[in-house]
Amino acid sequence: MIEYNGELYRDDRLFVINLTFGKLKNDVTRKTVSKWTLVTYRNTQQLNYTGSDFFENKEVAIKYLKDVEPKCPLISNDEKPLVIPNGQNAWLYWNRWLKENNLFSAISEKQNVPFWQDPRGYNYVKNYYTKILMDPSI
Repeated sequence: MIEYNGELYRDDRLFVINLTFGKLKNDVTRKTVSKWTLVTYRNTQQLNYTGSDFFENKEVAIKYLKDVEPKCPLISNDEKPLVIPNGQNAWLYWNRWLKENNLFSAISEKQNVPFWQDPRGYNYVKNYYTKILMDPSI
């Protein structure tokens, strides 16, 4: 744990992402659709939800994930992303950094969870995410 700005963070990353196959449920029409979902949390003990992005298939979700995850701000770098040396593949460099720090990418499909849910801080639960929408467009 890292104390930062009055909160306890689980590691150096300010945010973490979960990749899962989730459901979007329209509360007005009662229609439900399934989508690949990236769910973003502040990386504090409580894992406060900050947002989600939805994708038609896993490949598109992973392509987006490979772009955004290496841009995660780090506490140790004044809330700036990991510095990727010129000429390096950002995704590979990021994953090496994760491995060196005993962390994992959302691509692993390990799900970040609060420690009260699992003392490891993650589990392998799949298809857990449901978002209720008030938008009749789905």
